[in-house]
Amino acid sequence: VRRDLHGPALVPLVAPGMAHRRLRAAAPFDLVVANILARPLIAMAPSLARALAPGGRLILSGLLRTQEAQVRAAYRRHGICLERRRFEGDWVSLQCRKRLCRGQSAARSAASSGPAMITR
Repeated sequence: VRRDLHGPALVPLVAPGMAHRRLRAAAPFDLVVANILARPLIAMAPSLARALAPGGRLILSGLLRTQEAQVRAAYRRHGICLERRRFEGDWVSLQCRKRLCRGQSAARSAASSGPAMITR
């Protein structure tokens, strides 16, 4: 963690889900990293989308290649689009960004962004 005159430039926080009070208070985020299984990643798509700032990046890992399409579809519905992916054996990690995805209307994207309050 790099430090400057005002303290750490990055303060990591590990929490069980997005409902943690410090996460709600600090949102929106420029970067969120989630290294968990596909089923929880899909369930958390709405709350992670709300937690991301416009243009924010989301790194998703802990999923198998066979689960990629389902996870991508869940995030696409919330305005999170794939930028690149990385494979290691049967595993895949996805680098995504919060923005208007091709084929998605602006009204739908705004509705899925929701308020800054994160619920689980």
